[in-house]
Amino acid sequence: MFACMGAWCCYASECGVPVRTMEGIFASAVPFLMPHEIPEPPLLCHAAAHLLLSLSKNVKFIHDPITLVGDLYNHAQRSLHYLEPKTAAVVREALLSLMLSRGMGAGAGAGAGAGAGVAGAEAARALLAAWTAPLAAAGPTATLPPLTTLLHSFAHASTPAKKIIAEGVQGAAETCLRMLCEPSYAAAEPEITEFFLALFTALLPQLGNFTYTAIDVFLEVAQRYLTQL
Repeated sequence: MFACMGAWCCYASECGVPVRTMEGIFASAVPFLMPHEIPEPPLLCHAAAHLLLSLSKNVKFIHDPITLVGDLYNHAQRSLHYLEPKTAAVVREALLSLMLSRGMGAGAGAGAGAGAGVAGAEAARALLAAWTAPLAAAGPTATLPPLTTLLHSFAHASTPAKKIIAEGVQGAAETCLRMLCEPSYAAAEPEITEFFLALFTALLPQLGNFTYTAIDVFLEVAQRYLTQL
């Protein structure tokens, strides 16, 4: 049922479906993505995650997105370990899309709409901060693959959305550059290089002078390897 609704909601606005109805559908999917003593079937969770993603990208909601997702927003900031990795990746994309759409909303230019736009952008930054924060403690092998997947997901996002994402991952990118130069992180080079590939693929125009700094570091690391051959 969730899979069918996910495909259908792309056309909901064209069919004149009230936004409140779509918000009700959204609310019906969220509980399947929350932690439970007896876990929900993984296939059902994955379908619910894709429904959230489809709704987040295709519906302009009336209510505050953080209110809509409820405790799922807080769980996403801490950990989604109770979900399968592929499902957690879809949830991250859905939540970030929802917050960014609020931040980029048509009403974000004036009055109450401006406040909602700022709140949406700040909520997006808070998610990115939570997802990048474990990098130093947990290491790149654990932290970077979900970020890499997320960056690829937003490769075709709007320029304002990419600007917010770039600001959110800037600190992690700088940390990764330092890690790339440290022999103790040599085993994590595949994860680090894949992260940078996704970063430059998705956000190159938004990275500014950091790009030149990164290129200098890449050349330095490559030269070091060549001298060791």
